Amino acid sequence: MFKKFLLFLLGLIFIVLAAVFVLLFTPFGNNILKPHLQTQIDKYSPIPLTLDVFSLRFGSLDIELNSNDDINIVSHGTFSLLSQNIDIALDILLKNPLTKTSPTATPKELLIENAIRGKITNFEIHTVSNSLKGEFRIDTTIVDFKPLKVVGNIKDLELESILALLGKKAYAKGTIDIVANIVGDNNLRFNGQALAKVNNGEVSRNLVKEDFGVNVPDNSFMINLFANFDGTNIEHKFELLSNVGNINSTGN
Repeated sequence: MFKKFLLFLLGLIFIVLAAVFVLLFTPFGNNILKPHLQTQIDKYSPIPLTLDVFSLRFGSLDIELNSNDDINIVSHGTFSLLSQNIDIALDILLKNPLTKTSPTATPKELLIENAIRGKITNFEIHTVSNSLKGEFRIDTTIVDFKPLKVVGNIKDLELESILALLGKKAYAKGTIDIVANIVGDNNLRFNGQALAKVNNGEVSRNLVKEDFGVNVPDNSFMINLFANFDGTNIEHKFELLSNVGNINSTGN
């Protein structure tokens, strides 16, 4: 009797494992899962996204999501359930974002590339973008699904382009530099520094006059923002230096 029960139990486990394998790692199973994943995307995504491609195999994945003709998200790579290793690329393409605020702007696509490597629970994310003028690189270390280290180096980004990506007109121009080195712990207490600067800044007199009816004098400005992370406390120092006046602020 015990032997029959053991064989029945082993057979049941095999059937369950086979069903899970078919559901997760075959085209048939992927087609069943795809509408359920789309439902979760519709529920939680802040923007409308369509899951156009979903292919999960035993060791690889290919996913593609689109939002109308504005955003394309593609992810592909390999993983191992045995060794827990992952090597995945995640590319986010914003199509012609500058034309949203200026119909006459030269079409320009913004591509943000992410390389995710390591273990399933402990991995590093390397983020770069060559679409904007200047240097853009952010390295993030994830341990037990928590961000424990962020190192950022952003240099000579155009303020006008950033405003356009945010859906704003180029009311100001200048270049942006950001340097950050922040380390955290398992309790999400962070230590480190971040420095952001806007150089060669200038407010657009014509746009401000046209949209708000305000006359702005000839101007130039520079912004410095320093932040010091000390556990749960963040100290900051802000400076706006211009030919028409200065603003200073400190606090935590």
